[in-house]
Amino acid sequence: MGDSMIKRTASVDDIFVTTVAFSSIFEIGDANFATAESKALSVQQPTAVFFPQREADFNNYPVFFRKTRHMQSENQVNKRTFARHDKICVGNIGIREISQSAMVQIGSLNHAAAEARIMHIRLAHS
Repeated sequence: MGDSMIKRTASVDDIFVTTVAFSSIFEIGDANFATAESKALSVQQPTAVFFPQREADFNNYPVFFRKTRHMQSENQVNKRTFARHDKICVGNIGIREISQSAMVQIGSLNHAAAEARIMHIRLAHS
C-alpha cells in the first residue's frame, strides 16, 4: 500500500485520560505522521555542591547525543490491510497516564516515531 492509508471515521463512546505528559500524543482520527521525542534528566544530590549549569546540560551526557540505532528488519514484510467497516468504533477507554513519548492513536496512522532518553542520577554522600 505504500504511503496510502485507509481513511476511516473514528467513533469513541467514552474516554477518560488523566494525564498526557512529556512529549506524548493522544489522538482520535487519522494522521499521516506522528513523532514524539522526550529527553529527561533527574539529579538528586543531598550535598550543597550542585552546579546546575553543568549537571543540567544534556551535552555533558553521551546518552543524549548519541545517534539512535534503529533495528533493521532482516526480512521484507509485505502487508495488505483490509478494513471491513468504514468506521472504527470504540466503547469505553480509561487511561491513567500517557507519558515519555508514548502514543495513543484511535484511527489510521502511516508513520510513527518515538524516542525517550532518560538519565536518573542520585549521588549520595555519607
